[in-house]
Amino acid sequence: MAIFRAKAGFYRKTKAEISDQSYDQEIFAIPGIYSNNRNPLNNELIYFYSILTTEANELMR
Repeated sequence: MAIFRAKAGFYRKTKAEISDQSYDQEIFAIPGIYSNNRNPLNNELIYFYSILTTEANELMR
């Protein structure tokens, strides 16, 4: 299953978490994939997700 989440900013993981937000621009979408499965040992539902990324452009470097 594919997911597309609307966001007004995003986080970059470094030694400290950084939030990049733009309050004067429209919301943008981040593509990702999502799945869930049950742990066979305890029947607990486990969620898996990943956000699809690419190399940073000049503005973000």
